[in-house]
Amino acid sequence: ANSSTTVVADTDIPSDISVASNSGADWCEVSINGKEITLTATADNTDSNYRTANIVLSCGYRQTTLTVLQKFNGQEFLQYDWTRWTATGNGVQANDGGGYPSLFTEDRGTFWHSAYSPAPVALPYILDIDMQEELECAMFHIGRRHYSGNGNNYGTVKTMNIYASTDQENYEKVGGFTFALPWTAPDGTVVDKATSPLIPAYEEIKLASPVKARYIRLEIT
Repeated sequence: ANSSTTVVADTDIPSDISVASNSGADWCEVSINGKEITLTATADNTDSNYRTANIVLSCGYRQTTLTVLQKFNGQEFLQYDWTRWTATGNGVQANDGGGYPSLFTEDRGTFWHSAYSPAPVALPYILDIDMQEELECAMFHIGRRHYSGNGNNYGTVKTMNIYASTDQENYEKVGGFTFALPWTAPDGTVVDKATSPLIPAYEEIKLASPVKARYIRLEIT
């Protein structure tokens, strides 16, 4: 509670900014000083998931909506809504796993697979993701392919580099991971095959500092 953030309206309309509606959030207080809009959480979020408030602002003939997300107590990161995200790349086996759309689902039984027929694509494999808007990114959660028949996770991606961009032209490396076999599980078991229930379901890549980006490039080498 009592945490706040301030945004500055990018407008040349001389009219005052006012709150037209504050939908479904008695925990979010709005104050306006000129073009500065301050949003303050007046109560803790004691639920088990984040919650949202939609603030509709008016300025002359224009209206815009601010969506405010509040973490629950103890939550470190927020997961963005990825249902509108899209991806392209330098190769995909569309008839194996689900293609590019399978990147944006919690079902790890569907997956992106590199092209292998009629001709394979050489490394590195590139996946370019468009998040449709500029977002602040602090962590990436990369899910591994899963086979429910035996519980195996696939450790077939050995090295991944992650790049971020705001303009789809200039990319900066922000993180990555390497998963090398043989690999020792937390219980001491040595895993020497690329499929095993002991291989972690996800790789969590926490960035040294948050970055703003619309476009994310995954490079698999």
